[in-house]
Amino acid sequence: MTDEVLVRDLLASLLNKSERGIVFEKRGYQRNLHVLKKATKAIISQLSHSVDAVCALGTSGLGFAVFLAHELSLPLYFYKSEGWPRLKDGRTLFVLPEATKPTRVLLVDSHIRSSYTWAKAERKLAKETNLIPEAIALLFYPDTNELLTGCSVPIISICKASEHADIFHEAWKGKSLPNILASDSDFWGNRSPVNVGAPGNYSRHFIDFIISNPASLPQIRTFDLPTKLVDRIKDIPMSDPDIWKYYLSPSLIQDIAKALGQVFDLSTYKNIVGVSVLGTAFAHSLAYYNIPKLEEMKIFSAYFEKRLIPLPRAHEFDGEDVLLCQMRLTTGLMSNDALKLILREAGKSNTLLTLRTDLTIEPDRRKRPLGLLSQRGIRYIRTVTYNS
Repeated sequence: MTDEVLVRDLLASLLNKSERGIVFEKRGYQRNLHVLKKATKAIISQLSHSVDAVCALGTSGLGFAVFLAHELSLPLYFYKSEGWPRLKDGRTLFVLPEATKPTRVLLVDSHIRSSYTWAKAERKLAKETNLIPEAIALLFYPDTNELLTGCSVPIISICKASEHADIFHEAWKGKSLPNILASDSDFWGNRSPVNVGAPGNYSRHFIDFIISNPASLPQIRTFDLPTKLVDRIKDIPMSDPDIWKYYLSPSLIQDIAKALGQVFDLSTYKNIVGVSVLGTAFAHSLAYYNIPKLEEMKIFSAYFEKRLIPLPRAHEFDGEDVLLCQMRLTTGLMSNDALKLILREAGKSNTLLTLRTDLTIEPDRRKRPLGLLSQRGIRYIRTVTYNS
């Protein structure tokens, strides 16, 4: 595949025709994992700075960051510009997991529009963490936009707007590139942010706890994986922020994804929905290490009750069984949020795949939302570890 073909295939997944014209879908690349894998290799061939880890900036570049971390066999960190939910000790962390020593990182995002997130990330990393940015990798670089002064590290990208201007002129009938790509342009679609990591008001789950019938629950089945691997999985605590440490061990995530690919047939699914950030990252890890078996799998993200990202196109879920994927399951509340979004798009799901399931705290109360999962179509919960 030539660079030009890769660029066109990548843009085909990032650009979406809508009533307002062609708009940019910053997570649209999750629709073509084979192109994402090729883009990852192309980025690495341009990387001149030696790095110790990868850092995803927000969620738009999350899948890209997961693929890069796996391709480089490096730890992965997750940055959120507004900070992750406050910990029990009162701290608000901007990067998970916490870096305990100076670490040179490759920042990763799908694109930049105003470079605000990037500039803010550089300042936060320099002042409040041990992460040292060395470069930023982008799938799409609108280089006609002026960078903020806080953006200092080199940029590497697959598609640079000025070098592929003909593609944009074809779509916009000769409209000037700076006007197309201006930060306030309609090209960027819906610009209201999704507050990833903030679950909102949990009172919306009140009826789930009170009315749902826990008598009819999905069948919870554990996978038969090597004992040593299961022990390594259990070594990492379930609680925040420690659960993010799975991505500090490239070999552990690799072994988990490969082992699950041998005992669970991912190839039967065309669509997978990741529950929250870790569920989406886990879905990308499963795809990365099993991609030879996958033909058309697309990954969507369910960040609490907001909407699926990228938003499914017309009939994308019709008649297809969607796999729901979650890192840890303790109540089923977020799984229900995600399942409602799938049903809203005329989809269905009968299996929830989780790495760890723990219902030991107030088990009766926690099982009620699982009853709702069953009523909404989930028949099986497949998990590696299960504490009932």
